[in-house]
Amino acid sequence: MASEYEVYDLLYALVRLLKPKVILETGTYKGGATKAMAKAAKENGMGFLWTCDTDAKKLTEAAEFAGVVNSDGIWWGADLCTGLELCSKAENVDLAFIDSSGDRVAEVAALNLAPGGVVVLHDSKRPQYEPIKLLRPWKAIWEVDTIQGLAIFQS
Repeated sequence: MASEYEVYDLLYALVRLLKPKVILETGTYKGGATKAMAKAAKENGMGFLWTCDTDAKKLTEAAEFAGVVNSDGIWWGADLCTGLELCSKAENVDLAFIDSSGDRVAEVAALNLAPGGVVVLHDSKRPQYEPIKLLRPWKAIWEVDTIQGLAIFQS
């Protein structure tokens, strides 16, 4: 299931506001979040967006939908891998959107966040994600009471 459209708006706003150099997304699905973050990064004139999915067809469709191109200071990287694999290899992540169908607790634990890095967790009302709150000494946690839950953590 895709994220709500309002989540895309929030991700767009966070990228515009924070101006992250490295953006990571787990669970590309249809590319809605990818498109929102890529658009904001392009408007910022900077950023590298990594996304991943375990379905090659979904990655291709998402790239086409998002209209992501490697130009104007915006770089796109799509990997056919799990969210955990991507989180384990990406470095100095400024903004991470965690929305895969994999083990999101392990993904957040594996993240190499830049100082002050921000993690946006979709579906945060699920009880299995409660341990994420204790993974790191977060500077701030904002839990947004949406239908599926959304939590924003800052390192």
